[in-house]
Amino acid sequence: MKKLIASWMALSLALVVVPVFAGDDKADDLKKLTEATTTIKEILSIPENGIPREMLDNAAAVVVIPDMVKAAFIIGAKGGDGVMSLHGGTGWSDPAFIEAGGGSVGLQAGIEEADLVLVFMSEKHVNKLLNGEFTLGADASVAAGPVGRQASAGTNENAKSAIYAYSRSEGVFAGVSLDGTKFDIDEE
Repeated sequence: MKKLIASWMALSLALVVVPVFAGDDKADDLKKLTEATTTIKEILSIPENGIPREMLDNAAAVVVIPDMVKAAFIIGAKGGDGVMSLHGGTGWSDPAFIEAGGGSVGLQAGIEEADLVLVFMSEKHVNKLLNGEFTLGADASVAAGPVGRQASAGTNENAKSAIYAYSRSEGVFAGVSLDGTKFDIDEE
């Protein structure tokens, strides 16, 4: 996990040294990387409720979306930008930028902001995301990630879920509903 954070920090530093005339896109990219790095560090540092290190060692990828926003009054929308890093034989890849969004209709009202970390345990689902749009609930189910002593439940070959979610949220909605959330690689 230290290599994951280090690669994100290195890319953040590279974005800082890009000439100022490069535009606002580089500043936005730096902000996304900084927020994602802070989010993953803070969630990892929670002693009994953080992401188990064993789970990260067995992960195919990690997606971090700081400040994912959900707002609704009968019609709802959710969205956010973040980063994704793949885990392979040589360690963690450099981060790629990712976008998430979705909508809903129903009896609902409120606003919520959440920091979200998704741990992909399956390369099959990572490849679906990399090859085009990927929708939680349609392409794969997501479960609340195991924490603390539950760590071994999600770190073996027989893991029940392909994707585990960890979040910190504030707002009126209870929890984070991720079904119907579409994920795309941000090509820009």
